[in-house]
Amino acid sequence: MSDPMHHIFISYKHGEPSTKIAKFLYNHFAAYSDGSDFDIYMDDKDNLAGDVWSENITEALQRCTHFIVLLNTAYWLSIECRRELRVALERFEHDQIPRILFVKAEEIRPDLFRFDKDRGTGELSSDDPQIKKVSDLHFLGPFDQNTQLVRLDWENSGKLSDQCAQLFDRLERTLR
Repeated sequence: MSDPMHHIFISYKHGEPSTKIAKFLYNHFAAYSDGSDFDIYMDDKDNLAGDVWSENITEALQRCTHFIVLLNTAYWLSIECRRELRVALERFEHDQIPRILFVKAEEIRPDLFRFDKDRGTGELSSDDPQIKKVSDLHFLGPFDQNTQLVRLDWENSGKLSDQCAQLFDRLERTLR
């Protein structure tokens, strides 16, 4: 089998509900990936017992063409999550790859989500975890009927499935 054209990396903070959401997205997207030109990486799904996780994650980060962030307050406060995001941003600033795509997994503390119009790079400081430029943001969603960004409704599996279908439709557009 030939190497897929697109490699999608799902970045999330381990713990509930983020892990549940990441697994749901992974399974939902993987169902569409058969016969498509993309594959999906998620640490819980793609690392086997005995694997060196940090090496596998680093390799997947270097290979990814699309970096999906399951955004919530716990993600933003996690040093490991910000490390993954930092690698993706540094690659993007150098090569315009990967495409960084945010999914609003849960609400996020507003004080963590500020902008600095003078920011020139995607550097993140562990003491100041901010996205500082509007153009750094590309949201897959989910969006309501008024195209307002809403959080994933992980408590309602039917609605979550509909939201995942919406996310996949938007992801497909970025793959073209």
